[in-house]
Formats: sequence, structure tokens, C-alpha cells
Amino acid sequence: MIVPLALSQTAINVTYLVAGVCLIVGIRRLSAPRTARSGNVVAAVGMAIALVFTLVDSDIDSYWLIAAGVAVGTAIGAVSARKVKMTAMPQMVALFNGVGGGAAALIAASEFHRLAPAGKPLSAPFPSQQCPIPKSPPSTGLRKRSSSSDSIHSISLTCPPER
Repeated sequence: MIVPLALSQTAINVTYLVAGVCLIVGIRRLSAPRTARSGNVVAAVGMAIALVFTLVDSDIDSYWLIAAGVAVGTAIGAVSARKVKMTAMPQMVALFNGVGGGAAALIAASEFHRLAPAGKPLSAPFPSQQCPIPKSPPSTGLRKRSSSSDSIHSISLTCPPER
């Protein structure tokens, strides 16, 4: 199958969704020794799909960084798989999960800075739903309803009317 070099962003996003589902299913199958081998295969296929469609994306500027990341990750993973004893496997998995979480946080921060407007303050997505900062505490509606022996209390915060 030949993949066209110019795919729409929707097609790439759908393949990322498929890759994510493969990764989740693969990780789920790792929970039982009987299905762990197939879980590794399913997760590896998901990762391969994500990698291939990332390389096909027209927004990629530096393929060498991706190649370097794959090479370093492969080397570390291969050496770890051969050298780490089975009794130390939970610690290695915890370490890899932490490194993966850190990588996700760095990517999120990078995307935030890429998409944030330069020199402008950030606002909430729905400014009409924001309350101005009041000079006095917000009004509260306190309702008390008795039902047999117990009572239900609810407090709702409302924005004061604009003047």
C-alpha cells in the first residue's frame, strides 16, 4: 500500500486515534501473562502507526530529531530489556512511565507556547461566563429543604448583576 505524501489533517488525526486505541488495548492486554505477548505486539503496531503518520505529516520540519529520538529510545529500550533483571522490572516500568509523562508535559508546554498569542494576556475560552472580581463577596443563594429526618443544603454562587 502506497501512502500519499499529502494527507489531510483529518486523516492524520484519525490514524492517531487508531494508534492511541492500539496503545490502550496493548497496555490493557499486558495485565495478564497469557495475553502479554500479544499486548506488546498490539502496542508496538500502534506506536509504528503513530510514527509513520507523524513522518508523513507535512508540518514536520526536522526529521533528524525524530530519527535521533527513535534511535536513542530503541537503544535504551533494547539494552534495558536485556540487562534488567525480572525482579527489577516494576521499577523499570515506573521509570519509563515517568519519563513518558515528562515527555508528554514537555510537548504540552511546547504546544502551549507555540499556540499562545505573543504579548497578549490569555483569557478564558468563554469570557461571557466570567464574573468580574467583586469588591464584596458574591451573593449566595442558600436553600434548605427538610426531608423526613435529614436535610439537604445547597449553596450556589451567582455573579452579581452588572451595573
